[in-house]
Amino acid sequence: VAPQITIDGNASATAFLGSQTVAQIGIFGTGRISIRASQAGDANHATAADVTRTFVVVPAPVSRATTPMVASGRSHTLYLSPEGIVFAAGANNDGRLGMGESGSGSSLVAANSTGLTQMTFVATRQNKIGETFTLDEVSAVSAGGQFSLFLRADGTVYAAGSNLFGQLGTGKTDSFRGVAQQVLNSTGTALTKITAISAGVSHALAVDEDGNAWGWGDNSSGQLGTSVSGTSASRATKITSGVLAVAAGARHSFLLTQSGTILAYGADDFGQKTGASGVTSQVVSVASGENHGLAVDKDGRVWTWGDNRAGEVSADGTVSTQGAVRRLSSSLLVDVISVAAGAEHSLALTKEGKIVGWGQNRSGQLGNGALI
Repeated sequence: VAPQITIDGNASATAFLGSQTVAQIGIFGTGRISIRASQAGDANHATAADVTRTFVVVPAPVSRATTPMVASGRSHTLYLSPEGIVFAAGANNDGRLGMGESGSGSSLVAANSTGLTQMTFVATRQNKIGETFTLDEVSAVSAGGQFSLFLRADGTVYAAGSNLFGQLGTGKTDSFRGVAQQVLNSTGTALTKITAISAGVSHALAVDEDGNAWGWGDNSSGQLGTSVSGTSASRATKITSGVLAVAAGARHSFLLTQSGTILAYGADDFGQKTGASGVTSQVVSVASGENHGLAVDKDGRVWTWGDNRAGEVSADGTVSTQGAVRRLSSSLLVDVISVAAGAEHSLALTKEGKIVGWGQNRSGQLGNGALI
């Protein structure tokens, strides 16, 4: 009789596939099945070398399909599949890939601290009392400086990685967590009804279905708004209401209001705040780079402001320490529907499906085949 094995915990079994062949099967709570097969030699057969193969076990597709998406942070990447499950790759010395951890307290060590060459399944999450569940039915991801955010279809948020500034939203400021932790609100209960998330370098933003904007993590530049008085917030704190979307930068935050204006908080050394206030048209999309901002207005035109040392604001090849707000007039930027930004480069998606990029390109981030 075949053994009954559950994937919720660690288990193993041995199967005899003939007189000499043995297969050892291990099922792990990390979402992987490992199969090791070997064959003993006899008078007619030489001894066969062991063969081990590991397979990722993913949850069955959910009834509500998820729009796939990719998010990139500092040295790591997240991929959200149509089935609502997450894969991750890149640096993981602080647990930002959510692949697990060992040890306890402040001496936690990520299970894989050398990074990955392949995307790996992000398997588990923990609620505030430490109960472990599958990280499934994810509807959005966002990658920050050294942490990751996961929004589930039920409106709850989970975070993994560095927590020195409380950016995991657990109410603590420990070193890091390698298993995705549930984000809590200021009362210590689960943050719920969330519809959008954005991870900055060391702070996070979210919007709920009632239009309330929430923030947690680093507040050393006032990027969490006037509701947080300290230099950090280890739980999600309400910033304001009447918000449609959020975008987190290095030390600043942009909030797109329901009336189409942009609220800005935090650092202004490159004009991040003052530039946002200069957008005079009704905005439908907003994005943030490390120190610059982008917006699309109702007529499909692009506005930019902030740090322009790599040309990420000007879009015409000119550079400057600070880029005042401007409406871009390039013939390539017509009928734009959304914008996105990396640390020092900018991207726009047009109605025709074209992607236009400008700014830093030393690593080929503009996708034009050049390195400049």
